[in-house]
Amino acid sequence: MIHQTSHPAIGCRRVALIPMLIGPLALVIIVSVVVGAVMLPLSRVVRALLQPIAPGVEVTDVVIVWEIRFGRVLLAALIGAGLAVSGTALQGLFRNPLADPFVIGASSGAALGATLAIVTGIGPVSLAAFAGSLLAVAAAYSIAEMGGVVPATALLLAGAALNTFLSAIVSLVMLFNEQSAYAILNWLLGGLSGRGWPQLRTSMPYVGVGLGVLWMLARPLDALAFGDETVQSLGLPLAWTRMAIVAASSLTTAAAVAAGGTIGFVGLIAPHTARLLVRANHAHLIPASALLGALLLLLADDVARTVLAPLELPAGGAHSGAGRSVLSLFAEDAPTHFGSPAMTRLEARKLTCVYHQHTVLHDLSLTVQPGEILALLGPNGAGKTTLLRALARLLRPRTGTVLLAGANIWRLRPRAVARRLALAPQSEEVSSPLTVEQAVALGRTPHRGWLLPYTIP
Repeated sequence: MIHQTSHPAIGCRRVALIPMLIGPLALVIIVSVVVGAVMLPLSRVVRALLQPIAPGVEVTDVVIVWEIRFGRVLLAALIGAGLAVSGTALQGLFRNPLADPFVIGASSGAALGATLAIVTGIGPVSLAAFAGSLLAVAAAYSIAEMGGVVPATALLLAGAALNTFLSAIVSLVMLFNEQSAYAILNWLLGGLSGRGWPQLRTSMPYVGVGLGVLWMLARPLDALAFGDETVQSLGLPLAWTRMAIVAASSLTTAAAVAAGGTIGFVGLIAPHTARLLVRANHAHLIPASALLGALLLLLADDVARTVLAPLELPAGGAHSGAGRSVLSLFAEDAPTHFGSPAMTRLEARKLTCVYHQHTVLHDLSLTVQPGEILALLGPNGAGKTTLLRALARLLRPRTGTVLLAGANIWRLRPRAVARRLALAPQSEEVSSPLTVEQAVALGRTPHRGWLLPYTIP
């Protein structure tokens, strides 16, 4: 379903909400440095941050602010932003509102890598978790591959199966290594205790690269809301697009999990909250999700550090508890969905198309002249959709030729075809509630590229 806003100003107001999130995030960052087992007055925190070596500044304040809290706070914001954006991208890729950063095996792979590192004592735990996460996603991608193609549904199922399998292995390792069980469980619950500048310096490059790539893929993510055929008809390489989204989100998730353990729900709640603010345009949704993810994880970490101070709860547990409550609120009110100006001559010559040894079209020829409107009528199974897919360069016929402006359509580049020919596929629903203007503007992708903003001439 495509939703139309009542006035263009509404969309502008929604986009304006993105920079307005920066203020609350900055405020929560300051509050996060103030609160903890030892409460510091705001004036002392500001002096320790801005003038750490000035006369009169307490050494203990500098140690608490710079060495213990500030690095941890920035790390929490980075992890929250990374997980939120990864969840946003995977929800768009799978067209599934329940997809999160861990849906294709990232969390279970990281858990197994960290578990083995804890038990054997070989190598840093964070490095093992990072490698395990990437290897698990690569395994899920390989399992889902079918004849050089990786269908989104197959990848989702492969990730779910791999999650179950690897989680079972982690449970077995814990069962036979009781001495390490507490350390493993503590890592699995997720948290930022004892983490700070070293983890921030290690994870920031990977999370930064992943976030940048996913933001650059905002236009393909919008197109995926309409289905695979829309992506192809816009001249975008479907396989490469899907692989790039999976790779960037997996890199981001792996770095975040390696730094903070498995912290659930932030990658599920932040994207849904962001959609309430800026709707479904991923160029706006991704930065909004990043800001909200950072905000949510900072608040969860503040609760974990203060509710039982000086004891500290795992941030993952605190966030999961709050996440279930917030998610129930979404569930109560969840929606049911989640060329040139002149027409170019299009000609089909003696087309024969076969599905599973069954001939759907046989020796069919037709010509559509510039300015002509042609209607296809026939019962279900007559081959109307097959013909449209063959004319749109989405289905290669067994025999015959399709000519676009006199050129063989299969010898043209996909983007060149998309500039002259568009297909509006028959679809029951669209997973992202784009406005009418945004949906129409997708048709300009072959002309403007997928990095430029939406515009309609």
